[in-house]
Amino acid sequence: MSSAATPHFARLRCPGCGTVFPAEILASTGAGGTVESDLCYRGSGVFPYPYFVVVCPGCLVAAYASDFTYLGRMPRYSPLDPLGRKLGAFLKEQREHYPGTAKYGMAARAYIARGAPPLTIAYLYLRGSWCARHDRDYAAERRYQLEALHWFKEALARGLPTRVEGAIVTYLIGELNRRTGQFAEALAWFGRLPPDLPSWLAPGAREMQALASRGDASGRTLPRDS
Repeated sequence: MSSAATPHFARLRCPGCGTVFPAEILASTGAGGTVESDLCYRGSGVFPYPYFVVVCPGCLVAAYASDFTYLGRMPRYSPLDPLGRKLGAFLKEQREHYPGTAKYGMAARAYIARGAPPLTIAYLYLRGSWCARHDRDYAAERRYQLEALHWFKEALARGLPTRVEGAIVTYLIGELNRRTGQFAEALAWFGRLPPDLPSWLAPGAREMQALASRGDASGRTLPRDS
């Protein structure tokens, strides 16, 4: 039985400036979905990724919700309740000012400034590209894909803790090159993949390599592991 991704209201405290504020956050991506070729998971329920990053209204720092202090779940107020109306207006303003694409860019810059590992930064930009694609902002999608490429290469150059993680990052470098139309680079990176890829990724890697050889940059869904 699948579980839909549903955000909830929570009170958070910013570890930097101490501001306490309400936010819509999400703990998981939901279940029963599909995986796009750049590993964007689309399960049931809302598109989840914008809810993983939060912007503090006090100091305007953006970070993963887990980096803020969680003070508890907030009740769902009636829209007729004065507090409910005020909360609704605040959250609407936050969504308009800081859509997912913007939040991930802000978060990536903040994590860079504090010296976060390259892999953390790479995944922020990758998730930002998913948000941009979801919003049909294709210029931002490409910009974030190129940033993710840079940071994934940096992460691989510095070394990753497990062979599987290295294989996944190598695949992502190949796939992001394919998606941005850099087919020779894509084929070079796909050629570096180890033969013992995880079973959930191996069929898709072969398919994306074939697409790169044909000069096809289109988005695809990974075949299900049989």
